[in-house]
Amino acid sequence: MNGHDDQRLQATTALHGLIAAQAARTPGAVALSDAAERLSYGELEAHANRVAHALRARGIGPESRVGVSQVGSCGVTLVG
Repeated sequence: MNGHDDQRLQATTALHGLIAAQAARTPGAVALSDAAERLSYGELEAHANRVAHALRARGIGPESRVGVSQVGSCGVTLVG
């Protein structure tokens, strides 16, 4: 395998890659749910992309550590 193949394999086996692939296949399927709301794979992917762009805008890269807090619902809040 060359470096490009390694990156492609990693992108499809990492959690974010699996979620992106599922969102592409079935964007309307339920990804997360609780008593109050449901979040589809398409919505989850869109939210993840917004978070990723916000992190990059703050200079946070792939090797940076970031705290994430989930407060009893499908919503995710970043803790800088």
